[in-house]
Amino acid sequence: HKLIKHCDIDVTDVDRADKIFGPDLGSLKGKTVRTAPVPVIVLPPLTVPRPIFEHHKHVTLSADIFYLDGILFFFTISRNLQFKTVEHIKNKTHDLIFKCFKRVIQIYRKRGFIVSNILTDHVFQPLTTRLLTTGAELNATSANEHVPEIERAIRVIKKRARSFIVMMPFKAIPILMKKHLIIYLVQIINPTVHKNSVSPFLSPATIVLGHQLDVNLHCQLPFGSFCQVADEPKPLNSTNKPRTLDAIALRPAGNSQGGYYF
Repeated sequence: HKLIKHCDIDVTDVDRADKIFGPDLGSLKGKTVRTAPVPVIVLPPLTVPRPIFEHHKHVTLSADIFYLDGILFFFTISRNLQFKTVEHIKNKTHDLIFKCFKRVIQIYRKRGFIVSNILTDHVFQPLTTRLLTTGAELNATSANEHVPEIERAIRVIKKRARSFIVMMPFKAIPILMKKHLIIYLVQIINPTVHKNSVSPFLSPATIVLGHQLDVNLHCQLPFGSFCQVADEPKPLNSTNKPRTLDAIALRPAGNSQGGYYF
């Protein structure tokens, strides 16, 4: 309205600045207030089609342990269903690995699937008797042999991790970020249809977990994005403490309200 003399900035300039640089950082840190959360809507899981359940109720699981820059991960993939799981582990003790197997078996059991056979390297051989208590029979390879399907799947995960890491604007990646990156990659692979899966229309995540990929829940933030996360400093009336924290997005938390790890 020409209320400021000699000002060559108009509303369109401000709009363009918002689109280029994003919201004003000082306003976010100084004015942000925590809003009341929206009530969580929990949808029932999708049912497994009867033909898939009848022909693939008994699952053959391949499992292995792999390193990424010295970080240990326990990794599994189911034959035919092509569902993958990954978990960061601190060591390779038999007790810890057995607990990992039990958690994976429970995931399938919840949907009515039965893990009948487990294919592994020979280093898992000492777990044969303990796994029988879960109803699964362990088949270990001979020395210096590997299970081809799990080896291929691990190579895919490592290639994708490398693709993310080399494109990040960081000189070094903390171990914590690498742990979450591997889990994030499995989270975004499972909800997509696999060409060797039992269904050309349903993803492994839909079959085993009953979940569908939801853009609003699982695709809000790319891995490594710079974000401002709401915080509640104490005391709340302090002018020296910001209302938001600088953060880097890691991965979806997997809950119904679309939470994220930062």
